[in-house]
Amino acid sequence: MSTDQPDASPFSPTADRTAPPGAGTPRDAALSPAPSTLDQVRFVDVYGRVYDGGDWVAEAVAPQTDAGGLDRAPALHAALMRVVETAAPLDQMRLIRAHPDLTQKAAIGDARSTADAAAGDTDDRSESGGIDRCTPEEYATIEALHARYRKRFGLPFILATRGLDLGRVMAALQARLAHDFQAERRTALDELHKIAAARLAAFTAGPDADADANAGADPPDDTADAQSPAGTSQS
Repeated sequence: MSTDQPDASPFSPTADRTAPPGAGTPRDAALSPAPSTLDQVRFVDVYGRVYDGGDWVAEAVAPQTDAGGLDRAPALHAALMRVVETAAPLDQMRLIRAHPDLTQKAAIGDARSTADAAAGDTDDRSESGGIDRCTPEEYATIEALHARYRKRFGLPFILATRGLDLGRVMAALQARLAHDFQAERRTALDELHKIAAARLAAFTAGPDADADANAGADPPDDTADAQSPAGTSQS
């Protein structure tokens, strides 16, 4: 069982309001499909991808869903987070290692695409913190920082990127190089919880649902009988 103390849930009233799931999403938003309407197998199928490689997390929560107490995003997020936080350290590490490395998205590209310009969109590069549209200099810096990060920790670099620009992503990568292994492990878990909150927000009717999905996962598949994120991540 982990003895580390997690950061406050992104749904908590005391949480940083700039963190996922975003100020526009109601913090008590009802989930769709409601967990209480799903059998345990379907619940795991739908919500098991809130954490990458996290079917076992959803399986532990599934027996608690029948009464309807986990039908809102904050309640389900808290239940899932409890399972992760009380899991054996080895299971926590497997969850961290299952998450895609944010720096795998690093690429050189235009800061603002032609399509963005035509649509009048600003250059916020918000889906991945702008890491997929680097200048050559930015790309070289990220590659160098990431090489140091992998050598030091051997972990994927995980960061909830909603609301972050590329400068803040790079600053986070630089700052976390100062961590020891346990501090970085704690930070990685906290970032996973933020991403999970953003993914759950995509199952709500909040006005920022699509944006929240971009912060942590593909939006739910509206062609299915029950919505489910594709499991790709922001980080």
